[in-house]
Amino acid sequence: MKKFFAIILVVVVAYVLSYYTVGKANGYKLVNTEFDMDKYLNNFDDFVEKMDEAFLEDKIDFNESDTAISLSYFEDGLQKFNQGSYDDALINFNDAIYYNSNNFDAKFYKGKTEYQKADYFTAITTFDDLINKNQDYDSAYYYKGLSNYSSESYDEAVNSFYVFIDKQPDAKVAYLYLSKAYFYQNKLPIALEACNSEIKNNPEYYHAYFWRAYLYISNEQFNMGIADNKKALELNPKDQYAAYNNGFAYNRLDNLDSALYFYVLSSQINSNYAEAYGAVGEIYLKKGDNGKAIDNLTKCIELDGTNYFALINRGKTYMNLIKYNEAILDFQAVYLYMENNHQALYNEAVCWDKLNNKENAITAYENYLYYAEEGDEYFNTSNKRIEELKK
Repeated sequence: MKKFFAIILVVVVAYVLSYYTVGKANGYKLVNTEFDMDKYLNNFDDFVEKMDEAFLEDKIDFNESDTAISLSYFEDGLQKFNQGSYDDALINFNDAIYYNSNNFDAKFYKGKTEYQKADYFTAITTFDDLINKNQDYDSAYYYKGLSNYSSESYDEAVNSFYVFIDKQPDAKVAYLYLSKAYFYQNKLPIALEACNSEIKNNPEYYHAYFWRAYLYISNEQFNMGIADNKKALELNPKDQYAAYNNGFAYNRLDNLDSALYFYVLSSQINSNYAEAYGAVGEIYLKKGDNGKAIDNLTKCIELDGTNYFALINRGKTYMNLIKYNEAILDFQAVYLYMENNHQALYNEAVCWDKLNNKENAITAYENYLYYAEEGDEYFNTSNKRIEELKK
């Protein structure tokens, strides 16, 4: 728009200058001999700015040329969006909106691109603007809900998903994220209802069964969770998380053989899934197979050196094998990621004690007592042992 007015300005200025120079040379005189060019330019700038505001507020009709340019920018942006070139796509969508602020598809994809770039608050603003202009653009409510959910604004997410679902009762996936938003609001019963609606609308959606299983397991309804995870695996045999969570549920039920089966399955689905190896190692530790426990726990730590659960369990396994120095190294490594882990602190003290290193044992027991509370499992034992070692 400014380009259009700039052309007008050039024409007017050219006319005025030519009149002032050529006209004056031919004996003509300007009506206003005190003509102030700077003031004129400033006034013209203000005029252009006001016209631009009107243009953006839809007070000026778009011509066919602007609409065509807007559409061209949108199509280029959509191609870049589909290629994952989000920065370039965003430039195109902004250009499309500049030439036609009623290009609702461009505005929607602008918000969607911002969502993909994890710029959630900007995306919410974009979707709000779109909804204000076109309340019937249903997908805007869904992606506004996703943006709110991703920014942990769960109340707002619930509101947006409800509007979308009200407009499209048979919608798929929206109920799933509604369920997740409710779960993070600690509203488990309503979260289950929403997930049930997702499964009703989308009975072949494996992730809905996985999520409902997660809800059941969170509520210690392990058998129901196991059934849903098996359904998720039936629909998607590559779901490493459904397999892992089934292992977790069986572990909590003290069914170690079934837990081991599903933990191993999870590690087979994804050979780089560190937590699966850590869980396999934990089961072997419980079953007393120290060799296999060490192998799997070491594999876990190689994949994820920050996994302090695996470090603690491998340290315990080394203790079973009377390899106290190796155990101490694992327990000390835990402090890098969780300095107040009571198990690691106490077990290190026990290892020094077993090695008859009184000085380090006392220091380690005192470190444990510094973080532990009086009712802690090893609190009294540690105090007693310090007294004995100091005699």
